[in-house]
Amino acid sequence: MKHEYRSSHGRVRLKPLIWEDAEKMRLLRNHNSSKFFDGKEITAEMQKKWYQNYLTAKNDFMFSVFLRDTDLWVGAVSIYHVDLQNKTGEFGRLLIDKEKTEQRGLGVDTTQAACKFAFEQLGLKMIYLEVYADNIAALKTYEKSGFKLCERRKKENKTSILYMENKNGKVKSIMSIQVLKPKFHIDECLEQVRECLEKGWTGSGFKTVEMEQKWKEYTGHANACFLNSNTSGLHLAVNILKRNFGWADGDEIISSPITFVSTNHAIMYENMKPVFADVDEYLCIDPEDVERKITDKTRAVIFVGYGGRVGKLDKIIELCKKHGLRLILDAAHMAGTRVNGVFPGTWDGVDATVYSYQAVKNLPTGDSGMICFAEEKFDKECRMVSWMGINKDTYSRTSNDGTYKWNYGVDYVGFKYNGNAIMAGIALAQLPYLDEENAYRRHLCAIYDEAFAGNDKIQIIGAPYRDECAFHIYEIAVPDREGLLAELAKNDIYGGVHYRDNTEFSMYTYAQGTCPKAHEITQHLITMPLHMYLTEDDVRRIARIVNEFVS
Repeated sequence: MKHEYRSSHGRVRLKPLIWEDAEKMRLLRNHNSSKFFDGKEITAEMQKKWYQNYLTAKNDFMFSVFLRDTDLWVGAVSIYHVDLQNKTGEFGRLLIDKEKTEQRGLGVDTTQAACKFAFEQLGLKMIYLEVYADNIAALKTYEKSGFKLCERRKKENKTSILYMENKNGKVKSIMSIQVLKPKFHIDECLEQVRECLEKGWTGSGFKTVEMEQKWKEYTGHANACFLNSNTSGLHLAVNILKRNFGWADGDEIISSPITFVSTNHAIMYENMKPVFADVDEYLCIDPEDVERKITDKTRAVIFVGYGGRVGKLDKIIELCKKHGLRLILDAAHMAGTRVNGVFPGTWDGVDATVYSYQAVKNLPTGDSGMICFAEEKFDKECRMVSWMGINKDTYSRTSNDGTYKWNYGVDYVGFKYNGNAIMAGIALAQLPYLDEENAYRRHLCAIYDEAFAGNDKIQIIGAPYRDECAFHIYEIAVPDREGLLAELAKNDIYGGVHYRDNTEFSMYTYAQGTCPKAHEITQHLITMPLHMYLTEDDVRRIARIVNEFVS
């Protein structure tokens, strides 16, 4: 081994090349010899001599490529012809063994990991490479990695070669870290979408039915209705419970001031009044303040599982049973959250649970959601109300022979809230990976926790049952949020402010001052980057910058 450098990006990790891997590299190169400039087969003796020369070269950094999850060797890559004085280097010797894994796009991850090493650890300012002009696959890989064409040349009067360079060490795809970034399992998603298109059915139907069944099997919910959004689900929950329990306009529902506005808009849609309860240490509503806010007009509580946390939902359930209140669980952030292996939405006392599969959620689609009523009669009503109040949906009115049964009734003044097959198909493709990816989120959160634990100026937002929390987002509270956001941005790291205190919005100003804890902490909360494309090294780098600023 010549050097001790390591790097990682996405799904790959780079380690120093050792002789055993050099032999694997030789065999792989011979298998793909036509893609290289000389096209010659490399013998074992030639490779041994090359490796000995490599060990003595001062400007050559060769890496083996491993899958991060399994530590499987899948290829090699190099930054060579390094000129530290001029801060330049050449990228090349990229080899990926596509027969060892079905994962696509590893070439981009590897290219970015190598460039990341060159920019961040060697301090280079420009990286260049050369590639055959007709090597379309390689061109796409390099372009996706941030390389730009600088000139064309001829080599041995045979083939045009593109010389590409990546200047200034500011490759957005490499260096920029976003606060949220969805990961789509593209091949599986496309397969699902293709099936919808080939079948000619893109609305509610076979895929939405399948997703509902899979979600019930996954969560243990007795009922599940696929919708176009979590927002629609929250409105349906209030609408249906209001109608069935005889709630009146002006009645109250207790909710959280720290949430997306759709939570509280759902109450307003039904001409009811949101009453805000203060939050606890988990940023979920505090049972003690909820009980203080209960009046003779209170009809229900909406509990927001903020960031995927279960908070003190068990205490809220006790309160609702004690006072005869209905309970809606806004589980937009909770896809995959469990408590001792059980999904909180299935607990006795939860009347309706609403999930989100919005574009950046843990189970991302374009935009969709699921509502799970505890009672079957409400689920049946929901299916009609979400489809304009029609008592027979289009799919159920279409027979196996294609005959369309046009005769139906309209039992409610309903809404166009139904989900479609395309979104359901994408959800079906993403669902098998949800637990694995949530586990990785927890792992990254643990790295953040460890890094911030010794800084008494940083408040970590904890989570009960941490080992089973979905962790849609990771947040900390700091004295100077705006300053920290600016400092992170200087380093091409983009944190966020997830939610404002809802009582600051014009329609809810009547409640200003009623939740002092929530108002105070929302002035200091910052959402840290958390997604599947982050590496351990990325998180440690982010944490280091945060700790240096908040000191």
